[in-house]
Amino acid sequence: MEIVREISRGAESVIYECRLWGLRCILKKRTRKLYRNPILDSELNRERTKQEARIMLSSMEAGVNVPAILDVDLRNFSIYMEYINGPTVMEALDSKIMEPERIGQMVGKFAGRLHSRGLIHGDLNTKNLILNGNDLFVIDFGLSKHSFEVEDFGVDVHVFLRSLESVHPGLIEQVMKGFSHGYEEETREWVVIWEKVLEIRRRGRYVRERKTGGGDQ
Repeated sequence: MEIVREISRGAESVIYECRLWGLRCILKKRTRKLYRNPILDSELNRERTKQEARIMLSSMEAGVNVPAILDVDLRNFSIYMEYINGPTVMEALDSKIMEPERIGQMVGKFAGRLHSRGLIHGDLNTKNLILNGNDLFVIDFGLSKHSFEVEDFGVDVHVFLRSLESVHPGLIEQVMKGFSHGYEEETREWVVIWEKVLEIRRRGRYVRERKTGGGDQ
């Protein structure tokens, strides 16, 4: 295995571009936490690496495009996976290479497929979605988990909505129109999920007002 470059470094993991068996690939390696007991830290990282790989495989089985897993090294908390070339959804919306509503529909369909099988992505933002030609790929399942709770479905959708608000506020209506259609095609539960998203947003607004002293007294 040859490391080509470091792509990103976060609190939980480091992402590298590398070559494995002559293939261009991505290496995701979870980082050790020095403040944790070493034995506990190893157990947590090993289990989280295992869970991430399993949910990626389950997502693939559900018909969601994810990078193919090439190898899992539990001793070093590492996953080697296929390199997906192409712009992120954030970049695609910037460059207008595809209609926003179409992009939203693709994201919504994949979100609906995941949720209908009890799979929560955990960080469904526009940077973790890659357009490869006309195909959409979902990446970075580091915060993923199993759940059939409507609250967790709503949080997934809310994270995506918040990512649009932060970078592409002028495209929210178009993207979410497509998202709702794609999600409904897969689950027939969009109205319920959207109500939960609105509830989450109301709770967040209430907390912000409490912190800033706003709102009615």
